Amino acid sequence: MPDVRGGFWTDVEPNLRNAYGWTGQLFRAPDVQNSGQRTNAVVTQSPAPGATVKFGDPITLAFAS
Repeated sequence: MPDVRGGFWTDVEPNLRNAYGWTGQLFRAPDVQNSGQRTNAVVTQSPAPGATVKFGDPITLAFAS
């Protein structure tokens, strides 16, 4: 799993699908307040950066509000 923190949904999803061939579902976790990140930037991700992800595994992202 690449580190997508700091990215935006509109960039992250196509990158995962096109560059990595990922075919799973992307879920949005509750927004994170006072994260220090730009609004709508990815703050946390699951699986974590560097984790092994199968092509159909779900990925959950939380964004800065």
